[in-house]
Amino acid sequence: MKKEEIKEKISSFLKKEENVLWKDRFKDILSYLGVLSLLVFIWRDKEKPASCHLRQGLVLFGLEIVFTLIMVVPFVGWLIGLLGWILCILLSLRGVLKAVQGQEWSIPVIKKISQEIKI
Repeated sequence: MKKEEIKEKISSFLKKEENVLWKDRFKDILSYLGVLSLLVFIWRDKEKPASCHLRQGLVLFGLEIVFTLIMVVPFVGWLIGLLGWILCILLSLRGVLKAVQGQEWSIPVIKKISQEIKI
């Protein structure tokens, strides 16, 4: 690869990065952090459609609540609830990483559920 091609690729990458607002990325990151997704939902720009990160974050937060309620059931509930919580945390961490990179990420089942939410 020639130096000019490398410089051109780097400059085009930087231009793409400038177009992405850091405020939006910060909101996308907060969308995956449990109850903070509700704050992002409340303070979002009403004219813009909700981001995929916000929708998925709200569904994950709902699942965290469901798994917490399941933990009330002795033994089996604890096991299912704990495994569900661990899964939600791992998916949230992955979502945060994708939000930091500025990429949209579709969690297979969560994405279908989040598309049904009218926001």
